Parts: sequence; C-alpha cells; structure tokens
Amino acid sequence: MIFFDQFENVFRDADITREFRDLALAIRDLSDHVLVGFAWKTDVVAWTENYPFQLRDQIRDNSTQLSLGPLGPSEVDVLLRRLEKEIDAPLARDLRNRLREYSQGLPWLFKKLAGHLLREVHAGATQEDLANEALNVQNLFDADLAELSPVEFEAVRHIARYAPIAVSEVTERVTPQIVESLVNRRLIVQVGERLDTYWDIFRDYLNTGSIPVQDSYILRMGPVSVARLLNHVADNDGDSHVRNLAHQMRTSETVVFNLSRELRLLGAAAYEPNRVRILPDIWQAEDQESELRRRVVTALRRHRALSAFTALAERGGSVTISAFARELPAAFPAVDVRESTWIGYARVYLQWFEYAGLAVQKGSAWMVAPEGTRGTPDLLNGGYRRRARGGFPHDAPGPSLRLLLHIAAGQTAVSEGDRRAVNQLLAIGALTESVPNSYRVHDGLVVNGRVEPAVLQNLMRSVPSVAAGLTVIEKDPAARAEEIGQAIQAAAGADWAIGTATGVGKHLRAWAREAGITVHSTRTTRPRGQDGLF
Repeated sequence: MIFFDQFENVFRDADITREFRDLALAIRDLSDHVLVGFAWKTDVVAWTENYPFQLRDQIRDNSTQLSLGPLGPSEVDVLLRRLEKEIDAPLARDLRNRLREYSQGLPWLFKKLAGHLLREVHAGATQEDLANEALNVQNLFDADLAELSPVEFEAVRHIARYAPIAVSEVTERVTPQIVESLVNRRLIVQVGERLDTYWDIFRDYLNTGSIPVQDSYILRMGPVSVARLLNHVADNDGDSHVRNLAHQMRTSETVVFNLSRELRLLGAAAYEPNRVRILPDIWQAEDQESELRRRVVTALRRHRALSAFTALAERGGSVTISAFARELPAAFPAVDVRESTWIGYARVYLQWFEYAGLAVQKGSAWMVAPEGTRGTPDLLNGGYRRRARGGFPHDAPGPSLRLLLHIAAGQTAVSEGDRRAVNQLLAIGALTESVPNSYRVHDGLVVNGRVEPAVLQNLMRSVPSVAAGLTVIEKDPAARAEEIGQAIQAAAGADWAIGTATGVGKHLRAWAREAGITVHSTRTTRPRGQDGLF
C-alpha cells in the first residue's frame, strides 16, 4: 500500500497531476496486490477551483472514495495507550478525560495535544498540573508563537498569508537559517519547492486571529455549585489556597479543584497550582457580576454544546434535558459514557446557558433567549439563591429528614455529602438558604425535635407536580410507584424514562408516609398454605 497524506498541493501542478493520474490508472491493470491512495481536505472548495479538474475527475472516477469522520472512543483509547507508552507511565484518569474531550476525535488536534503533554512532562510538569490546565488549541498556538523572535513571527505570518509559497520568495525576506528554525519547530513544512504551515488550522489562526474549531470541554459543575466556591474566594479578597478553601467549605481538595476548573475553562480564574484566584479584570471591575457573566458568555458562544443546543431549538422551538442529552454524543464523538451521565451533563450546560442569558427555561424545557436577556442567578457576593426546581423527590426521605432535625437543633456544618439531602428540603421550602451553606428551617416544621407531618405535607403540596402524585396516592393508597411517577411526570411536563418515573413514584410514597398520608404496600403476597412454584 502506498499512501500520500496532505495531498492538496500536488493538484496545483498539471504535470504532476497527470503523472499521478497515469500511475493510478496503471495500477488497476497490474495483477499484483498494490493499493495507491491519498488524503486531502475536500472541504477546501476555494483551493480546488483552479485545479486541472479533468485530470482530477479521471482519478476520482476510477477510485473508491472514503469520507473519514472523527475518531471514536475506541480509536482514541488506542492513541491514549500509545501516549502512556511514550511517557512510560499510566495517564491519570482526569488527564485522560481532558485529552479525550479536547481532542474532539480530530487526529491532528490529538497529535497537537499529545505533543504538548510530552514536552511538558519531559520539562518536569506533573500530570496533575496538566489536568488542571486549559488544553484548548488557541492556548497551544499562542504558546508556540510566544517562543518566536519578532523576525520568526513575521516570517511564519508571511508564509501563512501566501501558503503554499515558493521557498525562494521566503528566503528573499528572511535568511535560510530562520526558515530552518521554523521547520525544526514544526511550525512550517516544506512540500517540494514550497513552504506551508504545519497545521491547516494554524494557518487559519494566523490569517484570521480566530480558531475555526469550537471548544469541546465538558462542564460537570453547575453555576450554583461554583457560586459556593466563588463566595469563599471573594471572602479571601479574590485569592485563596486550595487547602484553606477545602477546610472552609468542609469538603475535599479534589472538589475544590473540580469547581475551580470550571472557572478556568470559562475564563474567570487564573491557572495557578494549589490556588484559586479570580482574574483581576473581574475582581477589580466596578460591576463584578457583569464582568463575570460577560466572560462566561464569551466562552460559551464558542462551545460546541451551545451550537448543538441552538440547532436543536431551531428545529423544535424548545429543548428538554433528555432531548439535549441525546444530541451531546455527536458533539463529543470521542467520549463514551452512560445515558444517565449525558443527562447530567445536559442539565449542567443548560444551567450555564441560563446564567449567561443564552437560554431561558419555560416549564421543563429551555428555549434560546432573546437578545439582551440578562442571565440568572447572580453568583458573586452571596447574591444567588439555591434553586431546586423539579428536583423533588429524587431520594428517600430518611437522610433529608435526619439532616433537617440536626439543623433545627443548631447544627451549622453541612458537608458536601449532605448536598443531595439538602436539595430535597430546599425544593419544597423546608429549608431556605440566605447565605452560602447557612440554612433556616421553615417555621413550625420541627417542634420538640420532631417533624410535624401536616406542615411537611403542606410544603410538599406547594410543588404542583408533587401535589398530582399525592392525589393519586390518596385516591388509591396501594397505587403502583410507576403510576404515581407518571402523574408527577405529566404535571411537570417532563420527558422521563419509565425507570425514572418509577423511582420518583417510589420515593414519593415514602415521603407521603412521613407526611401522614395513608400508604398501603404494593408488594404481592403468596396465599397461605402455598409452597413451591405451584
């Protein structure tokens, strides 16, 4: 097999194209097993208009054409294993995920990211440092350009502007040593008697100042979760040590790293090992919240997830979480996770779109926000309120009610592990949060160390969809969990799988029992005297 890569420039010359046409046709007449192939960018239409199209079409008509899409998860796994072999160490899980997400299944981008990782590791950087770094392609291109002298920078820009350009034309402007230096840095490549940039995307960046490849990192933490971190950093004058933050938030350093990673990706925090520092442009701004929101808007507008959301909204007018989750795998072709994980990612993205004023929620669906919409909620200076719309009940009542009694008794510390339990109480108004991680129990809900069922029931009924489920239970105390969950689903206008509806119905039955509503078991019992199968 003889394969030619990056073959676009060959077709600029009629004589070379004719020679290749003759080779391709002659190969077909051989009895030996010989395969000749080439790769080129078919999306660069402007480049092909002046090609010797008759010769080109003769080659095309006698060939088998394959359109190569992005690499899939298994193919990226192969490349990751090769990278591990090269550095002679297993990749940390977090770093593997970053490389998978950022590469977008694009071979050239994976190669660029892997090259960057190899250089940094050989220079002494740890995998933890690299995992917390924003590995987007523009940062890598900027790092390449920062190493150039002014003469080298002008030379590479000139080559990009007129590429592919004759070597002789370039050496009239700069010395051969400069050209050799750029070739050795792998910023330019020689194709015959011409020079071109090593990366097509790099050439576009030099000429236009923008990257045509959208960002593809996955956001895992929602705005309200990040707000808890932001407010603690703000209390420390905008600059905090990770260990101190973990102690103040009563959580682990890993959680702090994950929360601060979202801030770095969205352009709100600087990358500094073991520290979280809000960027000076935000911290020193007259309106800190507006500057933070502006940066988040800028970051999200160039993200693939927003493009997927906008396209889906244009087709259907509104977007549910489950529908958006089904679109995300196409935006992240190299990422392979469970369906439930995609739903979690979709929910987080929609929350950030809402914060940025790019999407608005109507019921259980989201729509593209009108231009000029101000996002919600505010995150800085304690200006947010934790919201848990449609999030009740997602767990059994035991942990939540035990936590409620502890808070009523004066407990001030709520750990990160209690977050799910807190969310259920916030959803029905059993707790209110005035400042981060500080809660007040609803008046009359806890009396003499016990939860008042009537007050709890009234709070539960304040959620319309929950009231619909309680009505089903009251009509039939032995109603099946699936039936109860479907009533809640219909009232909320949600798009749930059967398993989700059944789980919600099961949890509501347990909450109803705690709220003093009669509930009968739905388990089937075997008639007395019956043993065995028959």
